Amino acid sequence: MKNLIMASFFLLFATCSPPPEQSDTASQTIDSSLDPIQTKVDEDSFDVNRGDYKFKIKPLAEYEIHAQVKSKRTYGSDWTSLLSPIDLALAWGGLVAPNADEHISYSQSNRWYYYKYDGASPFQKPYIRSHSANHHILPASENVERAVYSLGVKEKVRLQGFLVKVNGTDSSGKAVWWKSSLSRNDEGDGSCEVFWVKEVQIGDKVYR
Repeated sequence: MKNLIMASFFLLFATCSPPPEQSDTASQTIDSSLDPIQTKVDEDSFDVNRGDYKFKIKPLAEYEIHAQVKSKRTYGSDWTSLLSPIDLALAWGGLVAPNADEHISYSQSNRWYYYKYDGASPFQKPYIRSHSANHHILPASENVERAVYSLGVKEKVRLQGFLVKVNGTDSSGKAVWWKSSLSRNDEGDGSCEVFWVKEVQIGDKVYR
């Protein structure tokens, strides 16, 4: 979703939890000039239970992105935060140039992200829209979650996993759903990437 509740639990987790444990050393450098790589997959759904909810997660596409963090926001007030306690607004291509942030600003609120640009910006709305996106991060492991929490604004990162569709029910049988965008050119409701993240690279360190 393009175009605060910060729960104390997640703030505590972000500031007091142990650092992530390195799983591997990267064989590639992070190149945030690249476009995200998306490949259609035929993967079976898998089950995840969180709180009173039972979720069925269906991978829609394999997804890898090299990007710069423009904004990050934690959440903890509804069922989505059981799966995705943090959103990252990510940008790539020309938007990672040092002078780009002199003219473009980014913010997040209520699972949306927003950008503003001034008249001197070398990049206009069509380019900004297609080279930035809000990612709802669904960490596949506690170590991945810690790695994502450790990211700072303007830090470069590589994330790999699946764009997914989520269907769930709570203990009363109430149904919920969430579905990822599969396009970098959309905007508005439904345009965010719902991203099951299996691997994080920061610098030359890989976390799984």
